[in-house]
Amino acid sequence: MKIIRLAATALIVALSTFSLLAQQSDKITFGVRAGLNYSNIVVNNGDLTVGLGQLSPALEGKDVKGKGGFNFDPKPSFYIGATVDFPIKKWFHIQGELLYVENYGQGGMAANLESTPYIPTFPSQVERPEDLRLSYIHLPILAKFYVMKNLPLMVGPYVGVGVAYKGIPTAEENPKAKDISNMYKRMDIGAVASAAYEFNFGLFVEARYVFGMMNTLKNEFDIKGLGVGPMSVDVHVNTENIKGQNNAFQVGVGYRF
Repeated sequence: MKIIRLAATALIVALSTFSLLAQQSDKITFGVRAGLNYSNIVVNNGDLTVGLGQLSPALEGKDVKGKGGFNFDPKPSFYIGATVDFPIKKWFHIQGELLYVENYGQGGMAANLESTPYIPTFPSQVERPEDLRLSYIHLPILAKFYVMKNLPLMVGPYVGVGVAYKGIPTAEENPKAKDISNMYKRMDIGAVASAAYEFNFGLFVEARYVFGMMNTLKNEFDIKGLGVGPMSVDVHVNTENIKGQNNAFQVGVGYRF
């Protein structure tokens, strides 16, 4: 409920700002935009705990400690949405957007575990290859500066709300998407830096970088069904002291009506 209230508050503030600006201008323009999204999702040095009690009741209370993280190479995805432009001065506008963004990654989890006297053959290294798909609704509010007639530079914050979090374990024979929302926070906050070229007939092309400014991983969560040799174990992960931002490069086109 707290996340919903924060998202609702951000939306109300944005709409109120747009309404005030609308009263000062009669040249508001609306548009649509879409394009490719290349996200960079890297999380390192998480504290891992493998509870051995899940393997044998005699080992209840015994753990194996370790370090691990998630490293996903950028994988092409997409964004799509609507935009509204409020002229303030000839050289300065405010641009609001409502976007659906998919962050994809190809890689997985890797971990180094300590040796344990309880199970001498327990693996010291484990991996889980996986494709990642994180879906968000983004609400950017950008200051737009025209350094030349058709060439604006934009910068500003965004608020994101998570819609779906899916992981596809690629090592499985018939992989199916699994819900991994237990790992991720619903809110994402960051900034956008962008450059565009606007043609006189409404078309524009744009490139931007999205800087995630918060750790999107929950402080603690469990990974279910991690294969360790012939065994399948659950791993408890603590990410309190690491970062897992959603950073992305976007390039696309749009049209203003």
